[in-house]
Amino acid sequence: MEGVAEKKREVEEKLRQDEKVVDVLRESLEKSDNVTKGMVTILESFANRLQKMDQTIQPLYRQTLKLTRLQTNVENSLIELDRIIGFHHMADDIEGRIREGPSGNIEGYLKLLERLESALSFFNTNNTNSIELPRLNALYDDGMETLTKDFLNLLKHDSKPVPIQVLNDIASESPEESQRLEHLPERTMRDLQAIANYLVIKRENTDITGVYAQIRSNQLGRSLSSLKEPGQGASQLSATTALRKASFACKLLSCGCVFR
Repeated sequence: MEGVAEKKREVEEKLRQDEKVVDVLRESLEKSDNVTKGMVTILESFANRLQKMDQTIQPLYRQTLKLTRLQTNVENSLIELDRIIGFHHMADDIEGRIREGPSGNIEGYLKLLERLESALSFFNTNNTNSIELPRLNALYDDGMETLTKDFLNLLKHDSKPVPIQVLNDIASESPEESQRLEHLPERTMRDLQAIANYLVIKRENTDITGVYAQIRSNQLGRSLSSLKEPGQGASQLSATTALRKASFACKLLSCGCVFR
């Protein structure tokens, strides 16, 4: 009986310890539940605040986008206004440079003429009664005339008849060797091509090709005449050599052509 009583006391003691553990667990669970409820309350409050903030920010965001678009429109309008103002002052700004001529800067001069074209296009489209339009037209015509004269001056200055000795040497060589003859300096060729391309595109009635052909043909005639001048050795040439010279000289007009 004493053993049973002892065993009973041990079981009861064990139960009391387990009940304490359960009480501790219950207390911890209640605390955890309270913490959870507190967190839920905080999160719900935070979500409500976020929603209210979003409701407050959205109108501001839309207003900011609207203001940004307005700012962009204002900036674009100011840029366009500056461009239009530039058209009204363009004649004063570039008249001196147009009158002066290319002065060796063909590319820069063509850009000036392109600026004049932009201004003319604007006034012809938007304000044909502008007092600037006749002045710009006259300035553009003067620029085109100056460009044509510069083309002629360049061509006349650098187009020279081929010396008889050079013709004699080249006529005795193969066609491949004859390619070493420089008809016009490289820079002159570039300038002539730029001017010719611009004039042909912008002025349908230009006769720049005819002018080019006339000047080059004159030089061709002078080169050919040197083949038959007395004392130049032409009488001593064989018929075959003379024919080769004439054939080569006839290519002088087409070689080095700027219209490509």
